[in-house]
Amino acid sequence: MTSPTPRVTAAISAVALVALYASITVVPRVAEADRSAFAGRLDSGSGLIVIERLALSTITIVTLSVGLLAVFVRTYQRAGRGSAVRIAGAVVGGVVSAELLKHVLPTAADASAGQFVAGGSFPSGHATIATGFALAVVSTLDAKLARRCWGPLVAWVSLVAAGTVAAGWHRPSDAVGGVLLAVSWHSALVHRQVADPANGSAVGRSRVGVRFATSVSGWGWWVVVGAAVIAGALAPQSRSGPELGEVASPLFVVGLSAVLATTGALMLLGPSHVPALQRGSSRGVRLSETRAAGADRNSGSSQVR
Repeated sequence: MTSPTPRVTAAISAVALVALYASITVVPRVAEADRSAFAGRLDSGSGLIVIERLALSTITIVTLSVGLLAVFVRTYQRAGRGSAVRIAGAVVGGVVSAELLKHVLPTAADASAGQFVAGGSFPSGHATIATGFALAVVSTLDAKLARRCWGPLVAWVSLVAAGTVAAGWHRPSDAVGGVLLAVSWHSALVHRQVADPANGSAVGRSRVGVRFATSVSGWGWWVVVGAAVIAGALAPQSRSGPELGEVASPLFVVGLSAVLATTGALMLLGPSHVPALQRGSSRGVRLSETRAAGADRNSGSSQVR
């Protein structure tokens, strides 16, 4: 059994993004549940507030610019200018499109009257940036280092995406939409495969079992982060006030769980599936394979002689 190609992954993510937006726009019950989950932030515990503030503070114009430059330089050194432009373009494209969609997509202003207005919060720019940057970083690293870093990267994405909901910046659907948007851009642009140094062959479609095995070591990071977020949502705030000691609404917890489930699914797009880039494209890989085959034939003929 083989895993979907990057192009198929991009298509699935794009379709899921459209379906998600349609459900929260035209289905009243889904939209109401989404808004109710957003309102549940008022009951977040102090621990969750601290977690989301720390996570969201990592994404600024400065950190994004510096990080993107580092990724570009690293990719340029390993794979050349074309690959560097594509991998950086996936991040920039996701960020720009997220901002455009938030201003262009219509949103239901009054579901009962059926009125729609342009402008909203879908999708989350922070979730898009975090996801796109995590995918870009893992694509520039060596296989061994990528496996080690993938868990912490996904944990960081989980904190940022859930943090936007806990901070009251976005609804759960916005955070999930940001993750899907970033995956779509990265899978669509960063599609070249890398030569496997172990056997010199091109790494195409990975086996599902192998992909899961390479990502299983990072699940611990996601589990710890998810448990901390849910525990923070369930714990009441420490500040006084009759309205702050209430238990978080069930929909708020469900919304955070949906966001965490979406970011956890990134683990299955781990280093063995996310296209890594090295100097030399698939054309270079085929050329090396042809040369190796020619060398084997020459060696065989010399032995016959």
